[in-house]
Amino acid sequence: MIWSTPKTDWSATDRINVADINRWRNNLLYLKKVATDLFGDFSTVVLYDKKTTSSVPLASELNAVENSLEEINENTYNYDIGETKTYSPNGHPWNYEEMNRVESAMEKIYRALATQTITMPHLAFTLGSDKHRCVPRVKTVDHEPILYRLEFRIGQPKGVNI
Repeated sequence: MIWSTPKTDWSATDRINVADINRWRNNLLYLKKVATDLFGDFSTVVLYDKKTTSSVPLASELNAVENSLEEINENTYNYDIGETKTYSPNGHPWNYEEMNRVESAMEKIYRALATQTITMPHLAFTLGSDKHRCVPRVKTVDHEPILYRLEFRIGQPKGVNI
């Protein structure tokens, strides 16, 4: 999954198209993956299949977007992202204010996850990447340096010699 920049400037005259529906799906799947990597597996996010030009957004899919976003938010940063709505068939549709709220919330969580990922502390070296590397050491005997190696390999049980 790749992140697509959300549209946060919806107006009353804008219409939802297939690209918007698929962007919501892909962005939520991306947020789920990154959040799972950082916070552990918590998510039961279930989304709809990719839409085609003959598809129309169903109330269940809009509910899936709302519920998935709410779950990701609750299990990560718990931002105030507004009230999660529930939609029903032939009921009140999404309006431009709801689309702005949802896409702005996705962007806010994305920025926080990206910042946390970038600023995570990392070791200056990798542990256990080369199990057969011996660490050279210098020992002085009678004022003469002698190069020797440790008596074990990285990842080898204690007390086992090379």
